[in-house]
Amino acid sequence: MGALSGKVAVVTGSGRGIGRSIAMRLAREQARVVINDTGCSPNGMGQDPSVADSVAAEIRALGGQASADHHDVGMRSGVEALFRSAVEAFGQVDILVTNAGIVREGAIESILDEDWDAQLRTMLGGTFLCTQQFARHLKGRKSPGRVLMVSSQLGLQGASQVASYCSAKAAICGFGLSAAQELAEFGITVNILSPMAYTRLTAGLPLMDFPNAEQLMSPDFCGDISAYLVSDAAAHLTGQIIHVQGSQLSAFKIAMTDGVAPKSGANWCPEEIRERWGEIVR
Repeated sequence: MGALSGKVAVVTGSGRGIGRSIAMRLAREQARVVINDTGCSPNGMGQDPSVADSVAAEIRALGGQASADHHDVGMRSGVEALFRSAVEAFGQVDILVTNAGIVREGAIESILDEDWDAQLRTMLGGTFLCTQQFARHLKGRKSPGRVLMVSSQLGLQGASQVASYCSAKAAICGFGLSAAQELAEFGITVNILSPMAYTRLTAGLPLMDFPNAEQLMSPDFCGDISAYLVSDAAAHLTGQIIHVQGSQLSAFKIAMTDGVAPKSGANWCPEEIRERWGEIVR
């Protein structure tokens, strides 16, 4: 019996890349999986229903259970329709993985309003709307559940020419940490994945410009940790930010240096701040 036997998982953006790898891994653990993907291009343009359909068909061909959904999770109506589809197909939802994402590159001074809005709507908005709908669903059933939000190392460390993408991914961490605290009393865990993987969205970036990057940084490495974090074996874990880089796992920690007070005991002056900057940031 698989670790997720009897569970139903919704995985957004699971037609390709990281989302597909996670969905396939959950299916191997006998979860029934809803493959949500509009089939759009990396920048969010166009639609291709066959992208989600093919992954669902592949899972079924391997003996698993899966259905395809093509709704846009950046819209409330799309999220509501996604969850209706999942319940109609499998009766419930126990696991949510929010992975849908797009990227539109550009220097900060040239970012168009529609490009900024589209990226935040898909990634941050989609994560919020899906989590909200999932929490309502679980509370209605009086059932525990697992949420895994997909952020990015770029969201935690920043990167040039992708400020909109990084902003959305960083905000997912803030939302995820808040949701972990708020939903804990209902038995709902919320963890965050920070993958660095070779996908359509990252293939052209300098950080993937090294030999065998496609194999060494395969999105398949994201599957094992994802299956663990959404299982009951990880029911004690919430509010974790786990980084996946190839076969290596690590945890991001938010740290703050020890506080430093002004020598005078009153207010800081610019000169003392400059003089003691090394102590402040140490």
